[in-house]
Amino acid sequence: PRIMDTEIEEDKYAPYRVTDYSRRYPEDSAAGYEFVVFIESSTEQPIGTRDMMNLSTCFTRVVKGIKYLKKINKFKIGVVFDRPNLANAFLDNSTFLRDQNLKATIPAGTTEMTGVINSVPTSMTNKKIFNELGLGTNCKKVICVRRIMRREKVGESFQLQPTQSVAITFSASTSLPDYVFIKMWRFPVLPYIPPVKQCFRCLRYGHLGKFCKNSERCSICGDQHNFKSCTSSSDKAICVHCQGNHLSISGQCPLIKVDLT
Repeated sequence: PRIMDTEIEEDKYAPYRVTDYSRRYPEDSAAGYEFVVFIESSTEQPIGTRDMMNLSTCFTRVVKGIKYLKKINKFKIGVVFDRPNLANAFLDNSTFLRDQNLKATIPAGTTEMTGVINSVPTSMTNKKIFNELGLGTNCKKVICVRRIMRREKVGESFQLQPTQSVAITFSASTSLPDYVFIKMWRFPVLPYIPPVKQCFRCLRYGHLGKFCKNSERCSICGDQHNFKSCTSSSDKAICVHCQGNHLSISGQCPLIKVDLT
């Protein structure tokens, strides 16, 4: 089952990431592929509001190896290179990026793969799991370990509770290992299904609240007010998506199973 993205931080089970990792394309990547670098504005002004022709002129004067530019959204542009080393070099061109008020990143989906292992005791921290994974022969490129959390109602509030599933991200990988080891126990590695994103402001799927400009809706009754001021009780909730008798942010909503991407 997919896990809801709750926009809530959980310190106790915070993801453990290697500190010296920088996302890069493998220099020996096969020819014929396109190597994309995302650029965003380093200021509050969306890059989509800038003059497109002037921006392309700046790039062609300074940056080598660009095949073309493409708009991702109003906050992001894709710079496509034909060689991995040129894409990597662009990331290191701090002078150009600083002068243009830009920040550049390589999309995770092009250089990383994430798998899931199950039945991992919840008493283990992510750091402990990472250290034990380092003993396995297939774990040389592990860059992040993250305990998958589930949002559950505890009393009158919702809290994140740890599951026995752990997501492991590998860098520069074209395929996942069949298994990994933790203290001599062998765990099969399964493909990771990304969580369904839901906005806690407008309650729609596919984006998060920090980017939302839609009207706020109540997760209990669906009207345009904050749920904290709602006079209805949660046992009388009406889902804005399926009209069922549950909160609009419930992980039990049947529409969560729909592929929204």
